Amino acid sequence: MRAVLDPNVLVSAAISPAGPPRQILTAWIDERFELIASPALLDELAEVLARPKFQRFITAAVATELIDGLATDAVTVADPPELPGVTPDRTTITWSRSRASPARTTSSPAIGTSSA
Repeated sequence: MRAVLDPNVLVSAAISPAGPPRQILTAWIDERFELIASPALLDELAEVLARPKFQRFITAAVATELIDGLATDAVTVADPPELPGVTPDRTTITWSRSRASPARTTSSPAIGTSSA
């Protein structure tokens, strides 16, 4: 099995010794699945872990060790291409068959569901 983990899951796993995020990271370390990572994901993880609010939970050395380990041992793929019309904020544009123009929503549909 292969999985891509959101950087927030990796942050939670790095700063908390218990809970589902740490269990997921441990499962990867135990080779129960292949972790897929990209340069953008690793860059985001590094940026987040370097924030002052996380320094009481994880040292810079441990954060670097985690990121280097992910870069070395995860399956690294190229960053996905930038998609035109995709906004970097939480506002998502969805298309409705009953409308000729997009409708704006503040959340995206759950994984595995369809808005059609």
